[in-house]
Amino acid sequence: MSRWTDEELRELVTLWPTNSASQIAKRLHRLRSAIRSKAERLRQEGLRPHNPHQHFDVNPRRPPE
Repeated sequence: MSRWTDEELRELVTLWPTNSASQIAKRLHRLRSAIRSKAERLRQEGLRPHNPHQHFDVNPRRPPE
């Protein structure tokens, strides 16, 4: 995949608080895993808020029957 542009990075940081990783991936035409990885690297660099539970698109486990 191509390098991240400044515009894509700005959009990722802007969208992250209110959109899921899947939604951002569709909008930026990138893989969901690329969005999650880049968001984590940006968090480590202090460039985006830390709010992981909202963005990892995890399906809750169902209790055993």
